[in-house]
Amino acid sequence: GTDRVLLERTISRPHRWETVALELPAAGSGQKTGIRLSVISDSHGKIGFWGSPVIRSHGALPVAAKTEKKVSQGVIVIWTDTLRRDHLDAYGYQRPTAPHVKEMAKNGAIFQNAISQATWTKVASPTLITSLYPATHGVREFTDRLPSSATTMVEVFQHAGYATIGFSSNLFTATFSNFHQVFEQLHEDSSLPNPDSSKPTREYMDRLLPWLDQHTDVPFFVFLHAYDAHDPYEPYAPYNTMWADP
Repeated sequence: GTDRVLLERTISRPHRWETVALELPAAGSGQKTGIRLSVISDSHGKIGFWGSPVIRSHGALPVAAKTEKKVSQGVIVIWTDTLRRDHLDAYGYQRPTAPHVKEMAKNGAIFQNAISQATWTKVASPTLITSLYPATHGVREFTDRLPSSATTMVEVFQHAGYATIGFSSNLFTATFSNFHQVFEQLHEDSSLPNPDSSKPTREYMDRLLPWLDQHTDVPFFVFLHAYDAHDPYEPYAPYNTMWADP
């Protein structure tokens, strides 16, 4: 029946997000607790936002087999745009183009007959994330949006208590296509240092790795839309001259 201030912070730098993690006090059995978020400015015309507040229960993780050591439980979906199967050594290509992919395939499962539902990202991505055919999810044209009624894999993980984050490399996996449903965080290409670049994965990895470090004690789901294989076909050094004379 009483109010307590759990966090108070002064923000002085504009146009940025501040991440805050806070341990909540334990409530008594059967006791209801309400949390109120507010922003106050010392002058008119200032705007502040609370973004995606989430309450997590720590310690409810799977235990490693035959040990008492807790292990993280995470799912990472890497959706790689325009990556050609016929140029991957995991599928028999002569050159070692993707040794890490080949290593994952050797230690995991590789699908020999995986057929996309479309030839472009706009239509194929909703199928991946909903397990629905385009005729059902309704995304077939440039301006179509994924209906909010569709259940995405992100929602399934989020409702199961997983932390969720997404990285989108173009508007087809972003808010333009209503792809942002239930993501606690979604990084769009407009947030990149060079939004016109088709090579965003290094920047996104620099954001993802610290996020993973902050979520080692909770289950997590990551959707990473990689775009580096897309045109313009200008690889980073030293890959740009790996099979060519500089």
